[in-house]
Amino acid sequence: MAQSLRKTAFTIGPACRERFLPLDRPAGLVLRDLGVHLAGISDLARPYEIGRPGVDFHCVLYTVSGAGWCELEGLPPSVGPGDMLVLPAGTSYGYGIAADSWRILWFHFDDGRGLGQALHGRKPAIHAAASIPRLQAAMEGFLAEARETDPESLRAAGLHAELIACYLGRELAADIDPRVAAVRHRLQKLWDDVDRDLRHPWSVAALAGRVHESQINLYRLCARHFRVKPMAMVTRLRMERAKQLLRETDEPLKRIADWVGYHNEFAFSTAFKRFTGSNPRDFRKRKRS
Repeated sequence: MAQSLRKTAFTIGPACRERFLPLDRPAGLVLRDLGVHLAGISDLARPYEIGRPGVDFHCVLYTVSGAGWCELEGLPPSVGPGDMLVLPAGTSYGYGIAADSWRILWFHFDDGRGLGQALHGRKPAIHAAASIPRLQAAMEGFLAEARETDPESLRAAGLHAELIACYLGRELAADIDPRVAAVRHRLQKLWDDVDRDLRHPWSVAALAGRVHESQINLYRLCARHFRVKPMAMVTRLRMERAKQLLRETDEPLKRIADWVGYHNEFAFSTAFKRFTGSNPRDFRKRKRS
Protein backbone atom coordinates (compact mmCIF):
# COMPACT_ATOMS: atom_id res chain seq x y z
CA MET A 1 0.00 0.00 0.00
CA ALA A 2 1.14 3.54 -0.64
CA GLN A 3 3.28 4.95 2.16
CA SER A 4 2.09 8.53 1.75
CA LEU A 5 -1.13 10.00 0.49
CA ARG A 6 0.71 13.13 -0.64
CA LYS A 7 3.11 11.42 -3.06
CA THR A 8 2.42 10.91 -6.72
CA ALA A 9 2.43 7.24 -7.69
CA PHE A 10 1.81 5.72 -11.11
CA THR A 11 2.61 2.02 -11.15
CA ILE A 12 0.91 -0.06 -13.83
CA GLY A 13 2.40 -3.52 -14.27
CA PRO A 14 2.83 -5.30 -17.62
CA ALA A 15 -0.05 -7.70 -16.92
CA CYS A 16 -2.59 -4.85 -16.64
CA ARG A 17 -4.94 -4.37 -19.55
CA GLU A 18 -6.74 -1.06 -20.07
CA ARG A 19 -9.21 0.04 -22.75
CA PHE A 20 -9.97 3.73 -23.12
CA LEU A 21 -13.30 4.99 -24.40
CA PRO A 22 -12.74 6.85 -27.71
CA LEU A 23 -14.32 10.08 -26.49
CA ASP A 24 -12.99 12.00 -29.49
CA ARG A 25 -15.40 10.17 -31.79
CA PRO A 26 -18.74 11.86 -32.66
CA ALA A 27 -20.70 9.57 -30.34
CA GLY A 28 -18.51 10.68 -27.43
CA LEU A 29 -19.95 14.20 -27.48
CA VAL A 30 -22.69 13.40 -24.95
CA LEU A 31 -20.04 12.17 -22.50
CA ARG A 32 -17.73 15.12 -23.13
CA ASP A 33 -20.68 17.41 -22.41
CA LEU A 34 -20.99 15.68 -19.03
CA GLY A 35 -17.42 16.71 -18.28
CA VAL A 36 -15.86 13.29 -18.92
CA HIS A 37 -12.36 13.79 -20.35
CA LEU A 38 -11.01 10.27 -19.83
CA ALA A 39 -12.71 6.93 -19.14
CA GLY A 40 -12.16 3.24 -19.58
CA ILE A 41 -12.39 -0.37 -18.49
CA SER A 42 -9.33 -1.81 -16.75
CA ASP A 43 -8.43 -5.42 -15.96
CA LEU A 44 -5.71 -5.00 -13.39
CA ALA A 45 -3.06 -7.29 -11.94
CA ARG A 46 -0.17 -6.71 -9.56
CA PRO A 47 1.62 -4.35 -9.43
CA TYR A 48 -0.87 -1.54 -9.69
CA GLU A 49 -0.88 1.64 -7.59
CA ILE A 50 -2.05 5.20 -8.18
CA GLY A 51 -1.31 8.15 -5.88
CA ARG A 52 -2.56 11.67 -6.55
CA PRO A 53 -1.79 14.71 -4.36
CA GLY A 54 -4.73 17.03 -4.91
CA VAL A 55 -5.36 16.84 -8.65
CA ASP A 56 -7.77 19.20 -10.43
CA PHE A 57 -10.20 16.57 -11.74
CA HIS A 58 -12.73 14.19 -10.19
CA CYS A 59 -12.15 10.43 -10.32
CA VAL A 60 -14.96 7.87 -10.05
CA LEU A 61 -14.22 4.13 -9.93
CA TYR A 62 -16.68 1.23 -10.06
CA THR A 63 -15.49 -2.22 -8.99
CA VAL A 64 -16.85 -5.00 -11.19
CA SER A 65 -14.85 -7.87 -9.68
CA GLY A 66 -11.80 -8.49 -7.53
CA ALA A 67 -10.77 -6.02 -4.84
CA GLY A 68 -8.80 -2.85 -4.36
CA TRP A 69 -7.53 -0.74 -1.50
CA CYS A 70 -8.08 2.96 -0.92
CA GLU A 71 -5.91 5.17 1.27
CA LEU A 72 -7.87 8.23 2.26
CA GLU A 73 -8.76 9.48 5.69
CA GLY A 74 -12.36 8.79 6.63
CA LEU A 75 -12.96 6.04 4.07
CA PRO A 76 -12.95 2.25 4.51
CA PRO A 77 -9.60 0.78 3.43
CA SER A 78 -11.00 -1.65 0.85
CA VAL A 79 -13.36 -1.65 -2.12
CA GLY A 80 -15.06 -4.70 -3.58
CA PRO A 81 -17.59 -5.76 -6.23
CA GLY A 82 -20.54 -3.38 -6.44
CA ASP A 83 -18.71 -0.46 -4.83
CA MET A 84 -18.43 3.02 -6.30
CA LEU A 85 -15.45 5.09 -5.15
CA VAL A 86 -15.85 8.86 -5.55
CA LEU A 87 -12.64 10.92 -5.32
CA PRO A 88 -13.40 14.62 -5.84
CA ALA A 89 -10.94 17.17 -7.21
CA GLY A 90 -8.56 18.63 -4.65
CA THR A 91 -8.45 15.41 -2.63
CA SER A 92 -5.13 13.66 -1.98
CA TYR A 93 -5.46 9.89 -2.16
CA GLY A 94 -3.97 6.58 -3.14
CA TYR A 95 -5.55 3.39 -4.44
CA GLY A 96 -4.42 0.09 -5.87
CA ILE A 97 -5.06 -3.60 -6.29
CA ALA A 98 -5.71 -5.77 -3.22
CA ALA A 99 -6.32 -9.15 -4.88
CA ASP A 100 -4.93 -11.19 -7.75
CA SER A 101 -7.17 -9.26 -10.13
CA TRP A 102 -9.32 -6.15 -10.09
CA ARG A 103 -11.72 -5.10 -12.85
CA ILE A 104 -12.81 -1.48 -12.69
CA LEU A 105 -14.82 1.00 -14.72
CA TRP A 106 -13.41 4.48 -14.29
CA PHE A 107 -14.15 8.08 -15.26
CA HIS A 108 -12.27 11.37 -14.93
CA PHE A 109 -14.48 14.47 -14.85
CA ASP A 110 -13.43 18.09 -15.38
CA ASP A 111 -14.08 20.14 -12.27
CA GLY A 112 -17.00 22.51 -12.82
CA ARG A 113 -18.29 21.01 -16.10
CA GLY A 114 -21.32 18.77 -16.50
CA LEU A 115 -21.42 16.21 -13.72
CA GLY A 116 -18.18 17.72 -12.47
CA GLN A 117 -20.35 20.53 -11.11
CA ALA A 118 -22.29 18.01 -9.03
CA LEU A 119 -19.02 16.56 -7.72
CA HIS A 120 -17.49 19.94 -6.88
CA GLY A 121 -17.07 20.27 -3.13
CA ARG A 122 -18.30 16.73 -2.47
CA LYS A 123 -16.64 14.61 0.16
CA PRO A 124 -14.88 11.38 -0.87
CA ALA A 125 -17.18 8.40 -0.53
CA ILE A 126 -17.54 4.67 -1.07
CA HIS A 127 -21.03 3.29 -1.50
CA ALA A 128 -22.94 0.60 -3.36
CA ALA A 129 -23.88 1.31 -6.98
CA ALA A 130 -26.85 -0.50 -8.48
CA SER A 131 -26.05 0.09 -12.14
CA ILE A 132 -22.57 -1.45 -12.53
CA PRO A 133 -23.58 -4.44 -14.74
CA ARG A 134 -25.59 -2.18 -17.04
CA LEU A 135 -22.88 0.49 -17.08
CA GLN A 136 -20.29 -2.11 -18.02
CA ALA A 137 -22.48 -3.44 -20.84
CA ALA A 138 -23.01 0.08 -22.19
CA MET A 139 -19.28 0.82 -22.08
CA GLU A 140 -18.47 -2.45 -23.87
CA GLY A 141 -21.05 -1.58 -26.51
CA PHE A 142 -19.61 1.91 -26.94
CA LEU A 143 -16.10 0.48 -27.34
CA ALA A 144 -17.33 -1.98 -29.96
CA GLU A 145 -19.23 0.57 -32.07
CA ALA A 146 -17.60 3.98 -31.66
CA ARG A 147 -14.61 3.43 -33.95
CA GLU A 148 -16.71 2.19 -36.86
CA THR A 149 -17.77 4.65 -39.55
CA ASP A 150 -20.98 3.19 -40.98
CA PRO A 151 -24.23 4.98 -40.02
CA GLU A 152 -25.69 2.07 -38.03
CA SER A 153 -22.55 1.73 -35.89
CA LEU A 154 -22.50 5.47 -35.26
CA ARG A 155 -26.13 5.36 -34.19
CA ALA A 156 -25.49 2.36 -31.93
CA ALA A 157 -22.46 4.08 -30.37
CA GLY A 158 -24.59 7.15 -29.67
CA LEU A 159 -27.23 5.04 -27.94
CA HIS A 160 -24.59 3.35 -25.78
CA ALA A 161 -23.18 6.77 -24.87
CA GLU A 162 -26.66 7.93 -23.84
CA LEU A 163 -26.99 4.89 -21.58
CA ILE A 164 -23.59 5.57 -20.00
CA ALA A 165 -24.64 9.17 -19.40
CA CYS A 166 -27.93 8.01 -17.87
CA TYR A 167 -26.24 5.62 -15.44
CA LEU A 168 -23.61 8.17 -14.44
CA GLY A 169 -26.22 10.86 -13.91
CA ARG A 170 -28.36 8.56 -11.80
CA GLU A 171 -25.49 7.96 -9.40
CA LEU A 172 -23.76 11.34 -9.43
CA ALA A 173 -26.10 14.20 -10.35
CA ALA A 174 -27.50 14.56 -6.85
CA ASP A 175 -25.64 14.81 -3.59
CA ILE A 176 -26.26 11.14 -2.87
CA ASP A 177 -26.48 9.96 0.70
CA PRO A 178 -24.72 6.56 0.83
CA ARG A 179 -27.73 5.18 2.70
CA VAL A 180 -30.00 6.17 -0.20
CA ALA A 181 -27.64 4.51 -2.67
CA ALA A 182 -27.63 1.36 -0.53
CA VAL A 183 -31.45 1.24 -0.56
CA ARG A 184 -31.50 1.69 -4.33
CA HIS A 185 -28.95 -1.10 -4.67
CA ARG A 186 -31.08 -3.46 -2.54
CA LEU A 187 -34.17 -2.69 -4.60
CA GLN A 188 -32.35 -3.27 -7.88
CA LYS A 189 -31.08 -6.60 -6.57
CA LEU A 190 -34.67 -7.47 -5.64
CA TRP A 191 -35.85 -6.80 -9.20
CA ASP A 192 -32.94 -8.82 -10.57
CA ASP A 193 -34.01 -11.71 -8.32
CA VAL A 194 -37.61 -11.40 -9.50
CA ASP A 195 -36.52 -11.33 -13.14
CA ARG A 196 -34.60 -14.58 -12.63
CA ASP A 197 -37.63 -16.33 -11.11
CA LEU A 198 -40.78 -14.95 -12.74
CA ARG A 199 -42.65 -18.22 -12.05
CA HIS A 200 -42.55 -17.56 -8.33
CA PRO A 201 -45.93 -16.50 -6.84
CA TRP A 202 -44.68 -13.05 -5.92
CA SER A 203 -46.67 -10.92 -3.49
CA VAL A 204 -45.96 -7.64 -1.74
CA ALA A 205 -45.31 -9.61 1.44
CA ALA A 206 -42.76 -11.84 -0.32
CA LEU A 207 -41.03 -8.87 -1.93
CA ALA A 208 -40.89 -6.96 1.35
CA GLY A 209 -39.44 -9.99 3.08
CA ARG A 210 -36.61 -10.20 0.53
CA VAL A 211 -35.43 -6.69 1.35
CA HIS A 212 -36.29 -6.84 5.07
CA GLU A 213 -38.77 -3.98 4.91
CA SER A 214 -42.39 -3.63 5.95
CA GLN A 215 -44.94 -3.75 3.15
CA ILE A 216 -45.86 -0.10 3.72
CA ASN A 217 -42.22 0.97 3.55
CA LEU A 218 -41.68 -1.08 0.38
CA TYR A 219 -44.51 0.87 -1.27
CA ARG A 220 -42.83 4.12 -0.24
CA LEU A 221 -39.38 3.06 -1.45
CA CYS A 222 -40.68 1.84 -4.81
CA ALA A 223 -42.59 5.08 -5.33
CA ARG A 224 -39.52 7.16 -4.43
CA HIS A 225 -36.91 5.28 -6.46
CA PHE A 226 -38.88 3.71 -9.33
CA ARG A 227 -42.20 5.63 -9.36
CA VAL A 228 -44.12 2.38 -9.43
CA LYS A 229 -45.96 0.06 -7.05
CA PRO A 230 -44.18 -3.19 -6.12
CA MET A 231 -46.51 -5.57 -7.96
CA ALA A 232 -46.65 -3.22 -10.96
CA MET A 233 -42.90 -3.70 -11.29
CA VAL A 234 -43.35 -7.49 -11.13
CA THR A 235 -45.98 -7.26 -13.87
CA ARG A 236 -43.68 -5.10 -15.99
CA LEU A 237 -40.87 -7.65 -15.73
CA ARG A 238 -43.25 -10.50 -16.58
CA MET A 239 -44.67 -8.69 -19.59
CA GLU A 240 -41.26 -7.71 -20.94
CA ARG A 241 -40.17 -11.35 -20.75
CA ALA A 242 -43.43 -12.46 -22.37
CA LYS A 243 -42.94 -10.02 -25.26
CA GLN A 244 -39.46 -11.38 -25.82
CA LEU A 245 -40.71 -14.98 -25.82
CA LEU A 246 -43.57 -14.16 -28.20
CA ARG A 247 -41.20 -12.46 -30.63
CA GLU A 248 -38.42 -15.01 -30.55
CA THR A 249 -40.05 -18.42 -29.96
CA ASP A 250 -42.95 -20.51 -31.24
CA GLU A 251 -43.84 -21.79 -27.77
CA PRO A 252 -47.59 -22.10 -27.08
CA LEU A 253 -49.21 -19.42 -24.96
CA LYS A 254 -49.90 -21.87 -22.14
CA ARG A 255 -46.19 -22.56 -21.72
CA ILE A 256 -45.22 -18.89 -21.94
CA ALA A 257 -47.90 -18.09 -19.35
CA ASP A 258 -46.36 -20.64 -17.00
CA TRP A 259 -42.83 -19.34 -17.56
CA VAL A 260 -43.79 -15.80 -16.58
CA GLY A 261 -45.86 -16.69 -13.53
CA TYR A 262 -49.47 -17.14 -14.70
CA HIS A 263 -51.40 -20.30 -13.88
CA ASN A 264 -53.45 -20.32 -17.07
CA GLU A 265 -53.49 -18.87 -20.56
CA PHE A 266 -56.60 -16.77 -19.96
CA ALA A 267 -55.14 -14.90 -16.97
CA PHE A 268 -51.93 -14.31 -18.92
CA SER A 269 -53.76 -13.05 -22.02
CA THR A 270 -55.88 -10.67 -19.95
CA ALA A 271 -52.81 -9.25 -18.17
CA PHE A 272 -50.86 -9.00 -21.43
CA LYS A 273 -53.64 -7.09 -23.21
CA ARG A 274 -54.02 -4.74 -20.26
CA PHE A 275 -50.27 -4.03 -20.34
CA THR A 276 -49.65 -3.79 -24.10
CA GLY A 277 -53.04 -3.02 -25.63
CA SER A 278 -53.13 -6.19 -27.73
CA ASN A 279 -53.60 -9.88 -27.02
CA PRO A 280 -50.57 -12.22 -27.22
CA ARG A 281 -51.54 -13.82 -30.55
CA ASP A 282 -52.00 -10.48 -32.29
CA PHE A 283 -48.76 -9.19 -30.78
CA ARG A 284 -46.85 -12.22 -32.09
CA LYS A 285 -48.30 -11.90 -35.59
CA ARG A 286 -47.62 -8.17 -35.78
CA LYS A 287 -44.02 -8.45 -34.62
CA ARG A 288 -43.29 -11.19 -37.15
CA SER A 289 -45.01 -9.64 -40.15
